[in-house]
Amino acid sequence: MSLFSKSKSKNQGQVSNDQVAIKYSDNMSLEESLIYCLDSLNCKFETRKGEADDVFYDFKYQGRFFTIRLFLKKNMLTFIYAYMYSTSADNLNVVRHVCNVFNNACYCHKLLYSMISDRFEVAAHCEMPVMKNSLEVEEFASILDTFFNVQRDFSQKVEEEIKDDRGGYFKDLEYHQALDERENTIAHEFELNHQNEGELVRSNEDFTYTISDFMQLACDDITPVSYTKLRIIEDDAITTYEDDLMIREMPLYSPIIEVVEPICEGEERQVRFSRQSAVMIVDFQDASQESHSLTINLVARDEDKSTLYYRAYAAVQPADLDRSQSLTTLNENASRGLVSLLLAYDKVDSTKKVKEFDYMWKEYQDHVKDKDASLTTDEMIIAQLSNAHVGLNYYWGRRYFALGQYAQALKLFMNAYHVIKHDSVSSVSDALDSLSFYIGFCLCEMGKFDRAFYYLEICRGSGNIEHVQELVNVLANAGDMRVFHFIDGYLKIVEQNYYNDESELPEHIARFVSFLKRRRAYSLINFGKLEDAEKEFRELLEDPFSKDYAINELAYIQKMQRMRIGEDATPDATEKSEQ
Repeated sequence: MSLFSKSKSKNQGQVSNDQVAIKYSDNMSLEESLIYCLDSLNCKFETRKGEADDVFYDFKYQGRFFTIRLFLKKNMLTFIYAYMYSTSADNLNVVRHVCNVFNNACYCHKLLYSMISDRFEVAAHCEMPVMKNSLEVEEFASILDTFFNVQRDFSQKVEEEIKDDRGGYFKDLEYHQALDERENTIAHEFELNHQNEGELVRSNEDFTYTISDFMQLACDDITPVSYTKLRIIEDDAITTYEDDLMIREMPLYSPIIEVVEPICEGEERQVRFSRQSAVMIVDFQDASQESHSLTINLVARDEDKSTLYYRAYAAVQPADLDRSQSLTTLNENASRGLVSLLLAYDKVDSTKKVKEFDYMWKEYQDHVKDKDASLTTDEMIIAQLSNAHVGLNYYWGRRYFALGQYAQALKLFMNAYHVIKHDSVSSVSDALDSLSFYIGFCLCEMGKFDRAFYYLEICRGSGNIEHVQELVNVLANAGDMRVFHFIDGYLKIVEQNYYNDESELPEHIARFVSFLKRRRAYSLINFGKLEDAEKEFRELLEDPFSKDYAINELAYIQKMQRMRIGEDATPDATEKSEQ
């Protein structure tokens, strides 16, 4: 059924302009001024009653059909331009997509669509609400004319999309657009997480990635001691700085990202790209007072609802050509002087984060009271926390953790941990165990195994299998001999508690046992005991939870064994952590 019906209502009555002609005066009601405007523009109209006391005025203007819905009680009206565009129903997704694009950009007109089932077509309609005490003729005509502009722009956009073959009945443009955005975000976040061992390359209200942070990475063989000059080239302008401290602490993103802090209460912090590219030339001196120069190119890459992504390219200025420099030396220096790093800036400000946490905190607490509601372990921990600061850091730490942003998550988890680590209240014991686990996990992913072991030892006695697994992961990845002692100890505990029973192992225990055996065989490889590792992995071929892993590791062992007799040059890296 169409959104706007072309047939007449049973309650519809016909009223001519001659019967209701009213002379214009300043004290007209909204209804009287509407009739006066229609009469002045020679628009013959028909009226029909709607629900309550609403009245519909149907009329033609410049050969097109319009409807005005007058809300008598609310003293407002809505202009409706129905069937302003129609096309084959095969193009439904194109029409829906363009309607949503226009609605997101326009605050006055709202576009809708409906199916014309008898003709297999989809039609677009346009509405505009108006709140006025009375109308004037020129203003009335101007409002109607704006609909023709919308009609022209809308039809052009739809026809362009159809011509480019971006539509089709089975192609959902918005779905594929959202899918592309998701894929881009995942790709960016994956690169951020792996490019520099989890270093914090995100900027936000709590952390600023500065020029000196980037210089530590780009100048790995030269340590800048003092900064002598910074030139920033933005479009056609060049800005120069010569203060060492100012250069050192300047945000790397500042030439291409603009951050506007709220001035009044209730306003939100705005973060946006100010330009697509800029260049920074940094002059500095090393410990021997030798001068160097580094050129940093900043390029805006992408953005989603919560993050701006940008890339920094750096290149050391080429060395002077002279007879003392061979081509080999020049090429080596050039390759060492090239750095490319993806960085991010979080758009979500602290006010929004606090509001979201407060809302979810209350939701979790309400669910606890509802016996039929189910909560995850993390949601239950947050619901039981009485300290809002701890809860806020825990909640957002989990959010970043789920995205694989371990450096950012670590900072938040540590904030919460330092508040409750000396708290003797029993209600925070679960939170402390969970925080210790997440901190240890993040540190393990960042390759800081000694610190990770310290925190994972805290939650070792929690009885949570996840906590035990991560502790074993840390020892295995660190090449710590104690891993065998831990694995054998837990296998013995399982044997004492489960193997005396004739029934099969519960699935979660069976998976835990498989994990321990895989980690032990993996550790044997690390300690060069290839024959023992091969024997254990062959036994795991019969284990459905470990078969695929065992096949890959056996192939790796064969390469290692061939290396021993000089058949292969280098082995491939094996997988590290398991979850």
